[in-house]
Amino acid sequence: MDDTKLGNRKFEKYLQEYDNSNYLYKIFSKDIAQSISDVKITQDLNGNSIIIFESTNNYYNPFYKNIAYIISSNNNLMRIESEDKFEKANGSTEFYNKCYITKLLENVDKFLILKKEDKIVFIVNQKNKDRIYYPTYKIK
Repeated sequence: MDDTKLGNRKFEKYLQEYDNSNYLYKIFSKDIAQSISDVKITQDLNGNSIIIFESTNNYYNPFYKNIAYIISSNNNLMRIESEDKFEKANGSTEFYNKCYITKLLENVDKFLILKKEDKIVFIVNQKNKDRIYYPTYKIK
């Protein structure tokens, strides 16, 4: 019986991790597929990617078309949906007060974006976990 409980806990943990991964893939792929601008990729001071673009995939406000993915100072993957374009040099509180910020993942060691033509790959590496690749495609 103890082996069954242990096996069930391991399986539940696996399913939860799978659901989280699937959840991220859905967000990434919908954002990119519905993007209406060029995708701009830069890096922060720690070598993590910052991706900025406009998309019609809005979760909070249909007029907030600017999307950015960044790694926060405490290593969380954040999705920012805003009316104004995100600029990493502009850390004004006014910008952050007028946008929606969603924490997608915690304990992110590395967040990288690779782009080739219409294919964009999100690469996420969390502490003590395997690196996960999320391939997405921009629809023309």
